[in-house]
Amino acid sequence: MPVIGHKESMIFFVDGPGGIGRTSLYHIVLATLSKTNHIAIATATSGIAATLLPGGRITYSRFKIPLTPDASSICSRSKQLDLAKLIRRATIIIWDEAPMNMRFVNDEEFTEFIQRIGDGNELFIMDDLIKLPPSMAMQWEGQHSIYNLIDQVFPSLQEHANDARHMVDRALLTPINDDVELLNAKIISQFPRDEFTLHSFD
Repeated sequence: MPVIGHKESMIFFVDGPGGIGRTSLYHIVLATLSKTNHIAIATATSGIAATLLPGGRITYSRFKIPLTPDASSICSRSKQLDLAKLIRRATIIIWDEAPMNMRFVNDEEFTEFIQRIGDGNELFIMDDLIKLPPSMAMQWEGQHSIYNLIDQVFPSLQEHANDARHMVDRALLTPINDDVELLNAKIISQFPRDEFTLHSFD
C-alpha cells in the first residue's frame, strides 16, 4: 500500500452492487494492517454492516456525529479523550455503507433508534435480540401481511408502475434469495400489463 508506506493522506471510495466483494476487501485490508501493527478503525452506517467488520462499530456512535448534521456541525468528541487519541494514531478509517447517511438525515426516529443501539442503550429482550419499535414493524397476519408490506413500500403500485422515480426511490430488502423471488413474483403480478421476459447472454 504505497499511500500508507509514504504516510500520505488520501480518500478512496469503493462503489459497486452487492456481492462484488467489498466486505472481503475490507477484511483483507484490516488483516494486513493488523499484522504490521497499524491501527485501523472499522465503522459502518448500519448496524448489520458493522457486525460484518472485525471490531466494527456504527459510525454515528463511534465518532459522535450529530443526529441532524448541517454545514456547521462538529463531532462531540473531546481531543483529550482516549478515542480521540486513537483516531489521531489510526492508519486507516473504513466507513462502510456511507451513502446510508441519506436515511439518517431524513428519518429522525430511525436515527435515534440506531444511535441507542450503537451506544448500547437499547434494551435487549433475550440473547442480544432487540425489539423493533411498532412504527418499524408490521403485525404478521399470514400471507396477507406480505401484500400489506408491498402496499406500504409501493403504495398505489398500478398507478405508478410507469413512474421510474417513484419506483427507484423504494426497495424491499430480504436476507435470503427465496424471499426476493417471492416478493418479486407478487409485485410483478400487480403490474397492469402482460408480463414478458427479456433474455441476456455474455
